[in-house]
Amino acid sequence: MTEVASATVTAAPAPSPGRALWALLLGNLMIGTGFMLPIGILHHIAEDLGVTVATAGALMWAAGVTLAIGAPTMAWVTSRFDRRRLLATALAAYVVGHGASALATDFGWLLGSRLLTLVGAAIFSAQAAATVALMVPPARRAAAIAFVFIGWSVAAAATVPLTSWVGAVAGWRSAFWLVAVASAAAMTFVAAALPAGLRVAPVSLRTWLDVARDPVLPMVLAVTVTQMTGAFVLYTFIAPEVERRLYPSPTLVAGLLACFGVAGVLGSAVASGIAGRFPPGRLVTIGLGIAATGVLCVAVVPPWPALYALAFFLWGLAGFAVQSLQQARLIAVRPAFAPATAALNSAAIYLGQALGGAIGASIIAGGHPAWLAWVAFALVAASVGVSIAADRRAGRAAAPIP
Repeated sequence: MTEVASATVTAAPAPSPGRALWALLLGNLMIGTGFMLPIGILHHIAEDLGVTVATAGALMWAAGVTLAIGAPTMAWVTSRFDRRRLLATALAAYVVGHGASALATDFGWLLGSRLLTLVGAAIFSAQAAATVALMVPPARRAAAIAFVFIGWSVAAAATVPLTSWVGAVAGWRSAFWLVAVASAAAMTFVAAALPAGLRVAPVSLRTWLDVARDPVLPMVLAVTVTQMTGAFVLYTFIAPEVERRLYPSPTLVAGLLACFGVAGVLGSAVASGIAGRFPPGRLVTIGLGIAATGVLCVAVVPPWPALYALAFFLWGLAGFAVQSLQQARLIAVRPAFAPATAALNSAAIYLGQALGGAIGASIIAGGHPAWLAWVAFALVAASVGVSIAADRRAGRAAAPIP
């Protein structure tokens, strides 16, 4: 059916898989931090470089387009590479790229260096999931994938609020330098902890055609695109939106981002614990319903910080957990396609982020910022329906999503 009939491991005696999983979690922490870095400091970047907030939003949506193309492309190009070298190199790109971004003298330089930097992100998260599939037996795979994706949740809980505060207090360039230094530490840990000789079977053109013709996989990927589009309509512009609804305060913005992220860590930890006991598709649908409820609360609650914090907590509780479960869902549907579907799900995440950022920028440019939360809610709610439809399609295809 395809060249990706199986994934193989050829590795010398090496550090334990547990240590390797922690290294991948740390790598995802830095990938998530770097990708979401502009969110809390977008208005500071815009002011310093003399552009509008809507224009500065390109740091998110243009990055999403780059990654949506880059994730499957790099999966194809690098499928014959040793996983340890590949993932460490992806983080090395983060070190160099964030340093270059910190030196930017105009917006064009910053945008260009950021797009080049995120080639590392295009590689890392998707191939981290595929690497987990090589190291962990099927019965533990979903939980292990959910575990390494806790890194994204921790980024939202801790490092993104931290860089938001640092950027507001010490200047946005300081936040980029901080990510560069921390990425160097993550690169070192990944290089030391992953076993040598981990290789996936080569990804061919036929692999992509097989995925596209599959009766289930495209619908599952559509769930990711729809949910992430809705989330990033609002999340991309959360700092100016909080200032509009409440009041200007770097501490408040950082606190709400932390609340969102702490909930994400909690939700991801719960997902990691139960992923092997319940069908991923069912858990995804439940999670999307929780996320949609949280976004609705952001839209309707009175402008009081405590109520906003509760709404952000509910939204974040499922937001990141859903994506780790989506990776597990895709691999469970067609294990042989793991390197390709992991890359395509990452591409779907980034495409949704790009579309959401572009839609949000259009809403702001059109003078209707109050629409952000409502449009976000409509799209996240729609993803619930798409997820249910994906499960039903799987049943009709006699290929149930576990």
